[in-house]
Amino acid sequence: MATINFHSQFNKTIAPFTISFVFVLLCTWGLTHKQLGITEFCVFFVGILFFGIGVLQGVVKLFSDKPQVSISEEGICDYRWSRNSLIRWDDIRLSENISIFKQQFIRIKLREPVTVKKHSFLSYFGKNEISEMYIFTSDLSIDGTQLNHFINNMVCGDTPEKIALIKKLGIIE
Repeated sequence: MATINFHSQFNKTIAPFTISFVFVLLCTWGLTHKQLGITEFCVFFVGILFFGIGVLQGVVKLFSDKPQVSISEEGICDYRWSRNSLIRWDDIRLSENISIFKQQFIRIKLREPVTVKKHSFLSYFGKNEISEMYIFTSDLSIDGTQLNHFINNMVCGDTPEKIALIKKLGIIE
């Protein structure tokens, strides 16, 4: 089975990691080098927790070999949100590029709501079915417009055409 995996780009992952790391260092320095009141202590402590999560996420993204998005002749899977919930090409109605606060996404509209797996990110908020899926493309190793065009072609094609498109996209990658 032809499969293409897309990973996060290193140069778009290192900047948030570095910024979070610097803020953790500043908050740690603030905690240890001053006589603090309760308010200042809470602000520095919350800062360490908040930016510490960013550092941990950055370390995981920098050293992980796990793909962020995977495309096969069966469908597309965004591992960051849906935890291996494959969205089949037959379930996709259309896809379009959108921009939210200068961040690039592909919105995939589904023909019918799809049930997500029990331990996915969305299920923690009580949402077990999705009718749209958003793929964050700003940090992927492929252009969002090219990926959107590819998805729309995959929705229309039959299996041999899909395999040919995946192989073509693999060469472009």
